[in-house]
Amino acid sequence: MYKSADDIKKQYSIIDIAIRLGLNIDRNNKAICPFHNDKNPSLSFNIKDNYYHCFSCGASGDNIKLVMELLKCSFNEAIIFITGNDYKSIKYNNKDYIKENKVVKVTIIEENYSDIYNRFIDLLDNEEALYYLKNRCITEKQVIENKIKNIPKDRKKQFFIINELLKHYSEENLIKSGILSKNKENNNLYLFHYRHRLIIPYFDTDIQNINSVQGRNIDNEEIKPKYLFNRNAKDSIYNIHKLSDIKDLIICEGAIDALSLERLGYCSIALAGVSKVNLLEKYDILKKYNIYSFSDNDNAGKQLIKDIYNIDNYKGSFVINSFTANNDIKDINELLIKSNIKSFKINNIEYNYFEMPNDKICILDYYIFTKNELQYIKNKKDFNKSLYLLSLDKKRLTEKEYKLKYGEIN
Repeated sequence: MYKSADDIKKQYSIIDIAIRLGLNIDRNNKAICPFHNDKNPSLSFNIKDNYYHCFSCGASGDNIKLVMELLKCSFNEAIIFITGNDYKSIKYNNKDYIKENKVVKVTIIEENYSDIYNRFIDLLDNEEALYYLKNRCITEKQVIENKIKNIPKDRKKQFFIINELLKHYSEENLIKSGILSKNKENNNLYLFHYRHRLIIPYFDTDIQNINSVQGRNIDNEEIKPKYLFNRNAKDSIYNIHKLSDIKDLIICEGAIDALSLERLGYCSIALAGVSKVNLLEKYDILKKYNIYSFSDNDNAGKQLIKDIYNIDNYKGSFVINSFTANNDIKDINELLIKSNIKSFKINNIEYNYFEMPNDKICILDYYIFTKNELQYIKNKKDFNKSLYLLSLDKKRLTEKEYKLKYGEIN
């Protein structure tokens, strides 16, 4: 029997799959979320459209993705589990979730919708994205380079985008890609991200292919979910296409946080939620970097540190409350907004840093000169003195002596 991945996503109830995975579903179709330290049921199941979404940590996806995340398995192994095709022969990393299932033989066809995503992005404007992100201290250059756009408020403009897409792609493929949805009552097509949102593309390492697009509310922070991927989105890492030669890499929880660190000159990537740590092991290119995490002031942030700890090249973790006493600052971008950005130069190289109201200086670049230890300095005079001595030593010490004192310098 041959089935496409799309057939499997439609025909196998996500509720049934969740129950087989050992999740206890309440009468509101909710469960305790297994992707973060959940105390009240926040993982919601949409029976009509057959997908799940956690309103706390942002984990979301279809039935295939749910199996992949919980069993820590590949796409094809998830299909085998769902359809029951000799799943007992697979060495799943997390067998605690596995229960009995019937047997159906399948062949999988995995789709690539990058061309649709690219054309969709090209049809959008970025004027409101530029305005919104400027107020969040993200530069115009970053917005343009990262092809961040926005969904228009005007429904006529949305329908224009739909019609333009239909000139190049079939309705079926546009729906499969997750860019369009269809109202089952009146048969009308509409944009999956129909609300007024930022649209953030997640590029692959080749810089050309887009794995998925993410929408982000820009009108009302109370509208949930704040972040929403297109349906059928491939799991991917934000900014993975912009890895630099700097050997130290900072991992954070969201795209805007990654852009905030990039704004200051750091090599930074973002996971699409703390439940995606397993993605780091799928990119061999990341093995050459020293990995640090910079997480939010919440339970999800703590979970990120816990999950990322066992990665071989993981060097250390940082949380927002290490850099500010203001408990209202929840993430890296808010830290950037409420801080002053200043800079200094050494050998004509400019480095940026935060100067915050509580008189602390958060200088992530300082780790380059102190054996790769990220840290903050409480006293500005000590900071300036350290930089002065560093510059002086650069002139008077031999290369060997300098490396012995300060470590390897990029």
